[in-house]
Amino acid sequence: METEIYDKLRKVFGFTHEEVELIVRLTLGRPKNAEERFLTQLITGQFGADRIDYLRRDAFFCGVSYGLFDWERLLGTITSFQRGEERLLVVDGSGLRALEDFLIGRYFMYVQVYFHKVVRILNIHLVELMERLFGSFSDINTFVRTNDCTLLAVAFSEESVREDVERIFGRKHFKEVFSTKDKKEFLHVKEHLLSRYPRDILRFDEVYKEPYDDEILLLMGDGLREVGEVSDIVGSMKAIEYYRVYARPDMREEVCSALRG
Repeated sequence: METEIYDKLRKVFGFTHEEVELIVRLTLGRPKNAEERFLTQLITGQFGADRIDYLRRDAFFCGVSYGLFDWERLLGTITSFQRGEERLLVVDGSGLRALEDFLIGRYFMYVQVYFHKVVRILNIHLVELMERLFGSFSDINTFVRTNDCTLLAVAFSEESVREDVERIFGRKHFKEVFSTKDKKEFLHVKEHLLSRYPRDILRFDEVYKEPYDDEILLLMGDGLREVGEVSDIVGSMKAIEYYRVYARPDMREEVCSALRG
C-alpha cells in the first residue's frame, strides 16, 4: 500500500487508510459485502465509470466516432434497484437510446480497433518483445518500474531485440494470410501449416468476445428487463469472433500459395 499513488490519495485528497483500501478492493473487483458489490458496479460494471472513460478516451485518440454517445444522458438515467438482498445498478427505461449508443460504440471499437488484424499482430509482437526483455515479470518491482519510456529506452538499446523492434516500429510485422470465424476451420489450417512450416515464421491469433459480459438491466414500467429483450438493436448483436493466421513478410506469398493448394 505504501506507494506514490497511496501517498497522494492520503496527503492530497485526504483519504483515510481504510478508504484507500476500499478503493483498491472496488477497483480490483474484490468486494467484501453486498454494499461493496454495488459500489464495484459503479467503477468496473458494464456501464461503470471505467468503461465509459475508456470508450471516450480511446475513440478520441484513435480518431473514430464510436465514442460519441450521450454519456450525460446515460449517467443521468443510471439508478439503483433493490432485488431481494442485493442492490443493483440499472438504467431507467428513458435512458435506453443512450445505453444503446454506448453498447454499440463499444462493440464497434472492438470490431474496428481492438480486434483489427494489424492491432492484434502488433500486440503479439509487443508481448514477444517484452518477454525477451523482461522475462515473465515474475519480479513485481520490475513490472511496476516498466512503463512506455523505460520499454522504449531498453528496446532501442538492446541489439538482441532489434528484429522485434523493427517488426513493431518499422512496420515489418507479420502479415495476415488467413482469417475465419469458424474455429474448426482455423484449427485445421493451423495443423496443416505447422506440418509444413516452422512455428517461428507463423503466428496464430484467436479472439472471442460477447457484446457484453453480464446482464444489463433496464427499469421499465413492468419491472426489470434485460436490455437485449427491450432493444432489437442490442438483441441482434452477435459475439465478435476472429481466428487469424499471420506469416513472416518474406514468407507471405508462399504460405498463401500453400493455403490455396
